[in-house]
Amino acid sequence: MPQRRMFSMQIVDSDAFLDMPLSTQCLYFHLNMRADDDGFVNNPKRILRMIGCSDDDLKLLVAKRFIIPFESGVVVIKHWKIHNYIQKDRYKPTVYQEEKKMLEVKPNGGYKLLDTECIQTVSKLDTQVRLGKSKDSIDIYINNNTPISSGERVDLNDVFERTYAVYPRHEGKTRGKQSYIAYLTKGKQIKGQGRVRLNHQQIYFAVQAYAADVEDKDKQYIQHFDTFMNSTVLDYVDQTKADYEAWMAERYGEDWKNIKFVYEG
Repeated sequence: MPQRRMFSMQIVDSDAFLDMPLSTQCLYFHLNMRADDDGFVNNPKRILRMIGCSDDDLKLLVAKRFIIPFESGVVVIKHWKIHNYIQKDRYKPTVYQEEKKMLEVKPNGGYKLLDTECIQTVSKLDTQVRLGKSKDSIDIYINNNTPISSGERVDLNDVFERTYAVYPRHEGKTRGKQSYIAYLTKGKQIKGQGRVRLNHQQIYFAVQAYAADVEDKDKQYIQHFDTFMNSTVLDYVDQTKADYEAWMAERYGEDWKNIKFVYEG
């Protein structure tokens, strides 16, 4: 195993990185230290358990695009080539050549997927089915053998913070949260549409899609969170409708449309 790795302040001193929980930042450093010379890690689950982190920390690194996961269970550090320069006489190619073929290197040195269909979604990282609510997760898991209840109780502040952490520009939080809560509870008044209600998963999918769209844009061209939540979010809810419905069906079965989320807090 390599004994020395480097980190770029361009990445680890960014707002996107520093806004993550300390446990998530810790996991990122440990994954980097254990990656091979191309930035691949074959045992992320073992590492997170070893250092006392949770599956949610791994999910957040994927959601914020600091790592890229593959169906094989391997992950790659997205900004590996920004962090590290390895001399040719010391470089040892990764054994994960199939996964490497799925990537290209962007002009700034970051990895980018060539075929997004080959990777896992954030929601598929955790293969263990859990019943009920986890305080640190925005995902609700129900065992297939458990009858679907009329309402699943979700911590409102918790799911908001998880969603906001993924958003690419951290400005306009207060007013954005007001809109977020309105969508989830009584509905937000939208001109020409009346009151529109959404659940936390619909908004989360929309935020992820928007973050991917603006990934290569300068910060000045990314909407403040409150602007996005005012109405732009609805465009991305429509755009991600198929993904959302597939996600719900996978976790709740054919009766997923009967699920009603009840928000506390």
